[in-house]
Amino acid sequence: MPNRLVMPPMTTRLSDPEDHVTADLIAYYEARARGGAGLITVEMGSPHYTSLGKCLLAFLSEEEREEMLSHLRLERLTPRTITDTEGLHEELLLTRERGYATNYEEHEEGVRAIGVPVIGHHNRPVAALSVATLTFRHSMEDLLGYVPLLREAAGEIGEQLP
Repeated sequence: MPNRLVMPPMTTRLSDPEDHVTADLIAYYEARARGGAGLITVEMGSPHYTSLGKCLLAFLSEEEREEMLSHLRLERLTPRTITDTEGLHEELLLTRERGYATNYEEHEEGVRAIGVPVIGHHNRPVAALSVATLTFRHSMEDLLGYVPLLREAAGEIGEQLP
């Protein structure tokens, strides 16, 4: 039987439907798990304006990160989107130091998020987990409370990867 990654228990622990907090999971896992049911498809644009993308960029090797950044268009989606290379470098360094990324209305006004990387066996980011909410429902401090759960889930996913 091939290795399978089953995420529903983690999704349950991370989601809080009463408070309208959603857990977005991006990970590589066997499409055949559960007959394909529950497969999460996420359209991801440029990585500089999402907590998921910042996690993936920040935890690459410096060489890989610089290569990716050299081809990245720093498109502005909101007034808070980081659009200068120096600002993005600072944000990615901070993300790497603290172990999580934030999104303060950079992708969409009225939405904030926090994310952590999923690190694979070769000490590389292979995916990211993020919790997002509407700004009027939760503060960034509220979201920081999800970091331990996100890290736990990311660790479980990383351990299950081939």
